[in-house]
Amino acid sequence: MHISHRVMLAHRNIRARDFRLIEQSEGVIFFRPTLRSEWSRGVSEEFNFALQTIKPTCVIRDKKDGPIFQSEASTLATDNRNRVEIIEKDLTDTTNRSSAFTEAANYMKEKLDKIKTTHV
Repeated sequence: MHISHRVMLAHRNIRARDFRLIEQSEGVIFFRPTLRSEWSRGVSEEFNFALQTIKPTCVIRDKKDGPIFQSEASTLATDNRNRVEIIEKDLTDTTNRSSAFTEAANYMKEKLDKIKTTHV
């Protein structure tokens, strides 16, 4: 088996695993999804998959990562149901990092509580 074929199979298996994890979750938090100034293809696919499965979604970004780039903005614009929370902080500070995760957890709890009460 050629090495590039093995790499392709590995990527396909990782993608399938990541999508299964999203399917099994109640919500998704993306931590610093920006790589080299924009989202990687895999992160964009996972983000869009989370939106398609109607999962509450939170993006934690470092302010130093720069502005939201066009690829991120268009991806975020696809969500018209107010299910995406964007938290931006200086994540080099451990207090800010902890605060960002607390905010993300609270957002998820609030959204999931709302979903559960509307489906009861």
